[in-house]
Amino acid sequence: MSQYFSIGDQDLWNPASRVGQLFYRTAGVMAQLVDTPHGLHDTEQDEYQVDPVQFMAFVDALARCHLSSTHTALRTLISGFLATAVVLTERAGLAVPALTEPVVAKPRDHSCTTERPDVSGDIVALFARSRELDRTMAR
Repeated sequence: MSQYFSIGDQDLWNPASRVGQLFYRTAGVMAQLVDTPHGLHDTEQDEYQVDPVQFMAFVDALARCHLSSTHTALRTLISGFLATAVVLTERAGLAVPALTEPVVAKPRDHSCTTERPDVSGDIVALFARSRELDRTMAR
């Protein structure tokens, strides 16, 4: 079995059911983290409809959280999900503003380290991971 993530009739992704359910459920947790609705709607017919405006705002908020944090564990937990979400935004023809604009660090997400993340390097790595994923994510 598989499930679709679609905008109207446009299929963005057709993962195996377990993978689709994991992505959807993880989106719920990430949405709570950034206090932004994820824009994924379970039709309960092996399909998730994507609200492009809400989803792009959610991915943008998550990218800002990831890029502004110095907390290594938080960044690691977010990064894989975020790379997958970026593939969906790109397939939908959307651009994530946080990936082209300056990002400011948020003090509440700092780790005990004083190292600042390399935001531009992180963005390059995120796009590289997204391109790699895009080649393996069925439509």
